[in-house]
Amino acid sequence: MQPSSEIDLIPPAEARARLVAAIEARLGKDWAQEDRWIAVHDSDYLIRLNQGNKNVDFACDLLGEVIITEKEADPLQSSGRLIAAAVLFAWLLVALVIARISGVV
Repeated sequence: MQPSSEIDLIPPAEARARLVAAIEARLGKDWAQEDRWIAVHDSDYLIRLNQGNKNVDFACDLLGEVIITEKEADPLQSSGRLIAAAVLFAWLLVALVIARISGVV
């Protein structure tokens, strides 16, 4: 009898459970309650957390192995935040000008 060539893939719920366990082991059980970590990407097989200028990726492959990668935030990510803040400020300025012209303020 030949050995089975089928590979047992883990379901998404089990992958998520393994990722959560790895996050709790690395960052502590109360990592989600703290304001320090922001979940930038959250799926069943990959969770990316950000704290300031640091990204930590927790990835689970289809066989169930969790891979943790820590790296600095790239310039595109940082400039995206700056652009979003500038756009928000510009819209607030436009709203203030419209309110001033209409006599509300």
